Formats: sequence, C-alpha cells, structure tokens
Amino acid sequence: MSKYAKIENGKVIQVQPYQESGFILVPDDTVPGQLDNGDGTFSNPPPTPEPDATQATTLQLLDEMAARGLEDSLFAAMTPQEQRRFLGAQIIHKDHPLVVAFLTAQGFDAAGVTDIFNKAAAR
Repeated sequence: MSKYAKIENGKVIQVQPYQESGFILVPDDTVPGQLDNGDGTFSNPPPTPEPDATQATTLQLLDEMAARGLEDSLFAAMTPQEQRRFLGAQIIHKDHPLVVAFLTAQGFDAAGVTDIFNKAAAR
C-alpha cells in the first residue's frame, strides 16, 4: 500500500494512505516527526539532550566525589560546622559556595562541575 506525507519545513507532519494536494509519495515506513533527507529518504530527528543537572542529593554527590577520590579532601576543606550543614542538607545545588570553592581549588572548571553534578544526579 502506498503512503503519502505532508512535509513542512523538512519535517513529516502527516501520513495517509491516499494522495491529496500537498502530499507526496513516501516510503512505507515513514512516520510523522521524521525529517526529510532531501533524497527520498526520511530519518528520525536526533534525540534531545537531557538538561544539565543543577542539583543532586547529598548522598549522590558524596558517591560521585568518592568515585573520583575526592570525598576525604572535600571534608578536610570544611570546618566542622560546614560539614554538619553539608551532611544535613538533602539537596546540594551546583552553585553552592562550598562546592564551587572546593571544586575550583581541585582544578575543575564550570564544565567539570556540571559533569560531576550530571553524573551524581544520574546515580
């Protein structure tokens, strides 16, 4: 059975089994949302990347720090009061002053901090 599709801005908008004005003949496996490659073929759009994590639970962040060998030096860089506050927090934000200062001192730039939080949040 033939399929016909309406294409707008290089994207398949609608597919149907009959010809109609504004519809073109397409391969049988064409579905709405696919991109017109311009050569008679269609492909799925690239996946949308996940947004960067802006926070992680304290446990997730500590697990990621431990995996990188940074957990002990993180606590060594904190006063006892800062340690209690850190451990008492359920969520640590990426822009937390203690975390930013520690990771910057360890040589991490903004992309490195983002990578740590993305991996921590995925734990």
